[in-house]
Amino acid sequence: MTSVSLSSRRLTIEADRLFVLNDGQAFRFHQSGGKGSDKKPKKESRVRLDVDADGATGETVGTAFSKIFLTSQDRLADLVPDPWKPCVLAASTGKGGGQYKACGFPPEFSAIPGVVYSLNENSALDQAAIHEWKSQNSPHPRIGKGLSPPRPISHPDPGFSEQARRAKYQGVVIVSIFVDKTGETRNLRIVHPLGMGLDQKAVETVSKWRFDPAMKDGEAIDMDIGVEVDFHLY
Repeated sequence: MTSVSLSSRRLTIEADRLFVLNDGQAFRFHQSGGKGSDKKPKKESRVRLDVDADGATGETVGTAFSKIFLTSQDRLADLVPDPWKPCVLAASTGKGGGQYKACGFPPEFSAIPGVVYSLNENSALDQAAIHEWKSQNSPHPRIGKGLSPPRPISHPDPGFSEQARRAKYQGVVIVSIFVDKTGETRNLRIVHPLGMGLDQKAVETVSKWRFDPAMKDGEAIDMDIGVEVDFHLY
């Protein structure tokens, strides 16, 4: 439910907060405490925006709104944190495939400005994402015959987001990571998202993991691997 009120000096917009989930094929919205729920919406399930309208013109109000809402001049993948960029760009453009096949938007998302668009060959972000897609979808070296993958030696468990815990929402997030010769992790990328704040929890947790590096013929090497981060309440 959305309400809009305008006083002589302030424009106020209140709306229900929507959470993003992923069902393994595409993203979708979930309304906490919404229609069909037997629970009343909590205060944190509402969003309130206040815009100073004192002496405002259509231009200044438009500028204020552009800082809050996506516009046709925006691209969502440019605005999300780095671990999300290849997945969100795959969803926005319908490209990616392979390990990024879960990164998709349903048709109704196309009505949201700045969400669905074509790849820009001149964009450094797009070129980096295309390289990421190709590396994720290319055949990986076969383990064995002198090649062993990184082995985790410190892997703390993740915590739940408060929203996911209240909704009893659970599942598995897959994160791609680059493990260097020293066992440090870099270049974390969300490959198979889950939503409701759990993807961020997965990234925060995996960034703290430490590994024995991959070995080839007795020598430490760099290697990209995918790890599963399991979120289950019971």
